[in-house]
Amino acid sequence: MIDGQKIKDTRKKLGISQQELAQGITTQGTVSLLERNSTSPRGDILAKIIARLNLKLEDVVVDNEVLTAQRYLDEADKLSMNNQYEQALASLKKIEKLTDKEQEAHYLFIKTNAIMWQTRDFEDALFGFNRILQMRNKQDDVFTVLATCELGVVYLERGELDKASFYFEQVPNLLTNINLDDNVFWSLFIWKSLTTYYYRMKDFDKCAEILTKAEEFSNRHLTPVFVDSLYYTNALVLHDKSGKWTKEAIGYLLKSWSFATFSDNKRNIKKTSDILTEIGYLPK
Repeated sequence: MIDGQKIKDTRKKLGISQQELAQGITTQGTVSLLERNSTSPRGDILAKIIARLNLKLEDVVVDNEVLTAQRYLDEADKLSMNNQYEQALASLKKIEKLTDKEQEAHYLFIKTNAIMWQTRDFEDALFGFNRILQMRNKQDDVFTVLATCELGVVYLERGELDKASFYFEQVPNLLTNINLDDNVFWSLFIWKSLTTYYYRMKDFDKCAEILTKAEEFSNRHLTPVFVDSLYYTNALVLHDKSGKWTKEAIGYLLKSWSFATFSDNKRNIKKTSDILTEIGYLPK
């Protein structure tokens, strides 16, 4: 297996971006997946990337428990993305041992988030997300941002809007401390939660601003991750601002339905299908 963390650490040490590393070799998205141990590129591509980083093959080819754990963590990420929480938890159970501190935070985040939505037990979720903040000890990393954001989600679901705002309003500043391009999946996850918050607070302008940023970011990275959810929220914002289903709002609703169908996100398929059926775009 390829040690994506070694590639990532070397790239950062050399001060080059994922896009610069990929230039003339492959796509930035492939480099991002490689660094997260989510893909094994063709041998010629890997050879060129390694050469550009002044590394040897033996420097990045490993087979150990860290990479095995990462494979299951990435699997759980993808399942959680489509609200398949039971399957995500099953993937986490395959992990026998965690020795990497970042992986420990990753594991706890996925587990806490999955159980929260599966059981609606928000009290335990508060404990889990606060535990991540203690583990990271105020480090400027993506799991600090994720835990802070999801504490806002918990309080939003509990109807405690002042507490929800306390956490959500910290998130934009926290995001400036991480490299969004190195955390494509999580950046879109966080923006999805933020847009839900601003929509629920009826701050449609702020919601639309983040939706535009997320859509541009998604297009730049050529990823469909959470696109169905973002398009759905965009459709709701346009509907609520105008008080009716405009052509533009319906367009986003249709795009949300299409992406949800493509990714087999059953929850979003149902939500968009119900509205499209009600307004006559799908047969009853």
